[in-house]
Amino acid sequence: DYVLNQGKGEIKIDGKRASQTGLPDFIYRFFWHFVCRNYGKNSAAQSLKDSVYYGGFFNSLYTVSGKDASAVDSEFNLFLGRYLKKAGIDPCYSAAGPGGRAINAVSHCCGVPGSVYALLAEKGGEYFVITAKGGLADFSEVKLNVQGVSLKSISFFGENLLAAGSNKYGSVMICCGDDGREVLWKREFPFIYISHVYGDSSGGKIYFSALAKGQSSLFVYNMTSVALLKTGGRGTDLLYPSLAASGEVIYVRRNNVQSIMLLDSATGMSREIYRTSNTLAYPSEGPGGRIYFSETEKGITDIRCIDMSAGTIGQITYTSTSNILPLGMNDRLLFLNYNKGAYRPVFQPSYSK
Repeated sequence: DYVLNQGKGEIKIDGKRASQTGLPDFIYRFFWHFVCRNYGKNSAAQSLKDSVYYGGFFNSLYTVSGKDASAVDSEFNLFLGRYLKKAGIDPCYSAAGPGGRAINAVSHCCGVPGSVYALLAEKGGEYFVITAKGGLADFSEVKLNVQGVSLKSISFFGENLLAAGSNKYGSVMICCGDDGREVLWKREFPFIYISHVYGDSSGGKIYFSALAKGQSSLFVYNMTSVALLKTGGRGTDLLYPSLAASGEVIYVRRNNVQSIMLLDSATGMSREIYRTSNTLAYPSEGPGGRIYFSETEKGITDIRCIDMSAGTIGQITYTSTSNILPLGMNDRLLFLNYNKGAYRPVFQPSYSK
């Protein structure tokens, strides 16, 4: 990945960062050559002149050239590819399905203790569950027989799989076996619209975030009834619930700022562990109690990590597009990476070191 971090004045090449102070002159000449060749010297000069006003050189370039970050990034990758070989990430499933149709990964999950992996994918308006047992080598694929439902999320629920989404009347949950072949039950929830679902390992409770009356709140379903778990004040959305080993619910709170929160469902008390003005999503606990999440800053989404014991926050991926839904599986960090117009599952080995 090759990105200019206009906020901190850093250049990142293959995930390695070099401070702008003391960089070899050829680095500056290389970037300037790219801008002048692709956008012309006048645009380069205007972007440099207005960089302070727009909060960075590339922000200024987007305005002057009329191209967004993804377009500039794509052109820069092509330009840089003539000089350097990119270090890629490892896809854990082919992007081509039956008949060569491209898949778009919607959501994914792994079972406890991480021996089973499941991917919810969409192909040409149809939904599939793709599973692998005992590693990420042999995949099986099953088509879900759903009509008129837009599926958004998948989770293990005990030893079974749970997929959730919405239609024009409300939300739908579908529970099936761990390979997706046998549908065990189906539930409908009118007038609420599920965005994210998380089942506990015992198969007793299902946590989800859903839009109801214009506001996203947290709910819990115990197979008998749905209860409101937590709602925010006016203008506040609560999203992406998951469970920590402590039994606390991890979620995102969004209002004028965004926060990662921990909820004690027994007392109803929440505590904030991270706050930012950036966009947060998909927090989940990995090995060692670390909390992984995606954070979008200036149009670029990467995976970051909170080490609760050390009190530190680190960045795990350095991308030029979007990495979302981090998931710990054994010694690997899996996430969905945006590539060529769709999301695909990829993994990064030994992420816990």
